[in-house]
Amino acid sequence: MIGAQRTAVVTGAGRGIGKATVEVLEAQGLRVVGVDLAGADINADLSTPEGRAALEAGVLELCPSGIDVIVANAGVLTDNELSIQVNYFGAVETLERLRPMLRADAPRVVVVASRSVLKPVDEAIVEACLAGDEALAVALARQSESRHLLYATSKRAIARWIRRNAGLPKWAGAGIALNGVGPGAVLTPMIAERDPAEQARLAVERPMPLGGMATAEEVAELIAFLADARNSKIAGQLIFIDGGGETVMGHEDIWEAMLK
Repeated sequence: MIGAQRTAVVTGAGRGIGKATVEVLEAQGLRVVGVDLAGADINADLSTPEGRAALEAGVLELCPSGIDVIVANAGVLTDNELSIQVNYFGAVETLERLRPMLRADAPRVVVVASRSVLKPVDEAIVEACLAGDEALAVALARQSESRHLLYATSKRAIARWIRRNAGLPKWAGAGIALNGVGPGAVLTPMIAERDPAEQARLAVERPMPLGGMATAEEVAELIAFLADARNSKIAGQLIFIDGGGETVMGHEDIWEAMLK
């Protein structure tokens, strides 16, 4: 029954958006199982098949009666294959492995993508990801002469995966609302630990007209809304939370870049 306490699994729960999401969901009365590399309820390296299997085993052990919410937040900002392994394959396997554990009453899934989906990407790697060929995607990433594109590539791929899957019988057809959020610049440790000059450059390159950079808590509130049982009709969407930044990036059609 929806009135019973709901249980959420949040990956990348140790800091930043993940930590804030744990705190917001717990404040709303949910039981939250955190997943991270260390110091979490479940310790798992989602860049590896072994870590993804450990995640599944850990959730089965801690939540034998099932779960209600999955927040696939774990991610890295790197110019190497780790972005592909964690941000795409780690996220997809998290969702696919945990989907059968979702209970029937208002199951909700949220993926943390990025406004970087609008940036240039390596289309060959995107296609390898969507084909489920991790070996090829990793090989292409290692061979890439444009490694600065790999983060955006991983996020474009997961955004497309959401669009392709959200309306399928095993997702929306099973009552599961699957959505993504696309933060712009967020004052997480990933950005806050950079030097002031780098932060100033980011403010120019990643415009956020409404109030500047977001806090992790602001993003967490959006995630919590999408994860709530009252979200009964939003599915298959990537909702930008970037102070209107994507509107000034030259994309009148927000999906224009992803449809090329």
